[in-house]
Amino acid sequence: MPLGTFIESLTDWRTTFLIWSGLSVVVLLAVVLTLPSLPSQSAIPVREVFALPIRNGRLRVVMTTVALYVLGHFGAYTFIRPFMEERAGASVAWVTGLLIVFGVGGAIGNFVAGHTVNKNMRATFVVACTGLVAALLLLLVIGGSPAGLAVAVVVWGVSFGAANLCQVNMMLAAAPDTFEAAMSLNTMGYNISIALGALLGGLFAGGFGTIGAVWFGVALTVIALLTAFGSHRDAAHT
Repeated sequence: MPLGTFIESLTDWRTTFLIWSGLSVVVLLAVVLTLPSLPSQSAIPVREVFALPIRNGRLRVVMTTVALYVLGHFGAYTFIRPFMEERAGASVAWVTGLLIVFGVGGAIGNFVAGHTVNKNMRATFVVACTGLVAALLLLLVIGGSPAGLAVAVVVWGVSFGAANLCQVNMMLAAAPDTFEAAMSLNTMGYNISIALGALLGGLFAGGFGTIGAVWFGVALTVIALLTAFGSHRDAAHT
């Protein structure tokens, strides 16, 4: 995304999309030509895949929680550049730099969560999701200054990286015997949530400005956090 932002500043958004589309085709061909066939060790019939969340309540909760925080994240993140430009007067170079910082923060969050998730998976996700809420609120409160913007983006990147690692481990814990099938459903839901998050965030941005998109992100990540807490209480009473 930082490179895409930079290319768009040199050309226009249509040219940027065409460039990334071409690169995507190259990657697809490379995958087809180089990756070997990897047969599944726990395959189930396709007709049973979509029944997994119906039969597995824990899996259903995990998928719902993941969909909620992904909706919230991408509802806000899709409009991070116009938010930075409007609220903090950020230049293209500053936006690009902060997006790189976001990516580095994501890698750090992923690394940290890799150590903590084995000790307490649910607590790690709750902390990560709390970080997402805090980052978006910081964006609204102090995102009008370059320094405040940088702080919010760092917290956001670290938290999102940690949450993404947690969701894979949560899926494995919820469906250990059908992990590949469950993960395929989760991946589908994740990508649908990216598209829906951008769409709904766009509606809020259109009606209330970029602040509306961020508030949408706050609302959805808060609901994801409450869902995680609720599932913990339910597990404690079963």
